[in-house]
Amino acid sequence: MSHGTYSGEIAAQPPKIDFAPIADFALREGGIFVVDAAIIAQRDADPSCKMPASMLETPYENGPVRIELEGEDVPKEAMHAVRKNFRKAGELLMPEGNVALYFHERFTTGDILHTSRLQSEAAAYKMPTKDGIGDIAATSEMPSFHSDDPSRKVYDKRLFTADELTASWDFSIEHPEAVLSVITYKTIMLDYFANLRHVYETRANANLKLFDNYARQWETDNFTGVFVPALTVLYEEARSRDVEAGEPVIDQAMFSQALGFVIGNRGFQNWVTVPAEIALDGTERTNQFVCPAVGPISDHLGDGAILARIHGIISQRAARGDEVVGGMLEHIRQDAQHARDQQPPQEYLERHEREKYCDAIVDGQQLTLRMDWDELNICRGSQIEGDLIVPITFDDTLTDVVRRTLAMISQTGRPAYFAFNEQGYRFTPERLRVIARTQHPNTFVGA
Repeated sequence: MSHGTYSGEIAAQPPKIDFAPIADFALREGGIFVVDAAIIAQRDADPSCKMPASMLETPYENGPVRIELEGEDVPKEAMHAVRKNFRKAGELLMPEGNVALYFHERFTTGDILHTSRLQSEAAAYKMPTKDGIGDIAATSEMPSFHSDDPSRKVYDKRLFTADELTASWDFSIEHPEAVLSVITYKTIMLDYFANLRHVYETRANANLKLFDNYARQWETDNFTGVFVPALTVLYEEARSRDVEAGEPVIDQAMFSQALGFVIGNRGFQNWVTVPAEIALDGTERTNQFVCPAVGPISDHLGDGAILARIHGIISQRAARGDEVVGGMLEHIRQDAQHARDQQPPQEYLERHEREKYCDAIVDGQQLTLRMDWDELNICRGSQIEGDLIVPITFDDTLTDVVRRTLAMISQTGRPAYFAFNEQGYRFTPERLRVIARTQHPNTFVGA
């Protein structure tokens, strides 16, 4: 799919996207929200069935978490069905040419850098710190700054070495425009889905929860987390190849190569071993989970033109002294500077560590559980009918809500749901039991 129109002059008045026909075609002709009653009946009869009953449903939610932490199988047929459905959903919701036309429209109106959504996304952007790099760096003997090395092909999304991740701090300090370009792409795509959602809010048969879960793929930091280090690797390679040529140019070709580097080395895949004792057929195997958004992202950004156009607009605005753009770029620089050079005060570290611990009653045991990112990821999910809804006040922190949630589950024994910063969390007694048994194994010996 070509987006070459972005590299030159664009029309003063491009065609304006009408989202209603796109949304309605997906709804009425594509059957995007149609529920398969036979699959529902099959799942009711067999709890191990994880087949999706509609195009946007993921019954097993986070597949790797379901297998590795909850000890449940995700059959390959269910995984492939979800992947096939999401591919079809992408074709329906983002028909060829329409996303390109929407970017074309947004470039022309000139408002892409002055939206509250972008400023919020830019302000929330965080780079991995020194302490966090160990959790995401490659564990194999992978050579740094050799993008074509065969050992690059990974199976666990750990695509970059610690040296490359730390180099991305300097890259972000020197070239925050490249980082903001990636964030801007995410933001415009969220605006695209917001327009579709606005249509579905007026359609009786639309399932907004499933639609939101699909659109949320563009909301996570996963894409930025791999794209910025990929640009860093390519930039440093270009710099080392020709020292006398000066600083490399961040252009359309480099953006295209960065995406090709990530996709080609399985940066959007997660291969998970299903042990024999978990597998429904009793045979160990490997499930190859793929990020559902990788197809559309490849279509949108494969030739690098969209990101190059965004990068050019950001650079021009910054050169003209645009205060909004300058503020976002300065935040990116400062965040990278902090990750590279500064350590938070000891008092902050101690308080932050204390805030990770929450009290809960699990299987009649009063326990203190560490609720850090790994534990919270286990509890990500969508609301199910019958769940308790956790109340949230304006000044609540995530820890406040988690503690309130654990108290509700301890008192009632029922699942509880809340959404915080547009991310859904579904805490259940079963998920708390998994966390408790991991952190307090001696408490549950023989249980």
